[in-house]
Amino acid sequence: RSLVRVLRFSRNLRIMVQSVMNAFWPLLWALVFLLIVLYVFVVMSLEGAVWYSTEGAVEEWTMASIQKHFNSFPVALLTHFAVVSGGANWWDLWYMLQKIDAPYGFVFAIYILIMVLIILNVITGIFVNDAVEMSQAKKEHAIQASKERRDALFVNLREIFHKCDSDGSGSISKGELRTFMKEKPDLVNCFTDLDLDGFGAAALFDILDINESGTLEIEEFVMGCMRLTGPVKMMELAQAVNNNKKILHVSLRRIKDIHSQMAYLVRQLQTSA
Repeated sequence: RSLVRVLRFSRNLRIMVQSVMNAFWPLLWALVFLLIVLYVFVVMSLEGAVWYSTEGAVEEWTMASIQKHFNSFPVALLTHFAVVSGGANWWDLWYMLQKIDAPYGFVFAIYILIMVLIILNVITGIFVNDAVEMSQAKKEHAIQASKERRDALFVNLREIFHKCDSDGSGSISKGELRTFMKEKPDLVNCFTDLDLDGFGAAALFDILDINESGTLEIEEFVMGCMRLTGPVKMMELAQAVNNNKKILHVSLRRIKDIHSQMAYLVRQLQTSA
């Protein structure tokens, strides 16, 4: 169970890393646009701070906030980034810019709106959309790979059938299957690769021969083997199911014989009466 968790985690990690790599160029242009927006609004905020600092009557609290958040361009840039990333309270900065002049407060509110509701969501959408597309592509690839494996399995099983059909009758018997599995190592390797060697020739033949005809046609052999490919426990389950079907088939046949005998006795009694 722990191995399954590790494999599942590694698959999710691989999808995440590939999503980042595939989204590199869209993400790069989104970051360039983000820097342009930051630059424009930082310049406007610095202009308001410088203008307010040169005024004669300034409030002590407002001036202290300007010195803290807008004393240089790098600090102002970091401040604008902090207010949209959770590092600072944007309400305090908006109130300060509002005290400087109402238009600066309005511009800062527009900045918050653009960054939070538009740009950051666009960047998140790039990752999410790419991850969804990659996951869908992997599912399609897995479906295509599974189809190719089944097609190859179908061809391989037909070749095995023709190798077993020594007399060219179009069907194989239990003896033919047993003989070829003993005398043909390449055939045994084919069954091993397909996980069909768990019970030997006799058990495999009995599982495939549902109608108890004593022979296997090519369609019966191929489709039966394709249903059984997988772990040995799947063959055990298939064997149990087929045994139940055979028991049911025999029981129904005996019930039919008993019914025929009873009908015959009834007719005999009616005739003698």
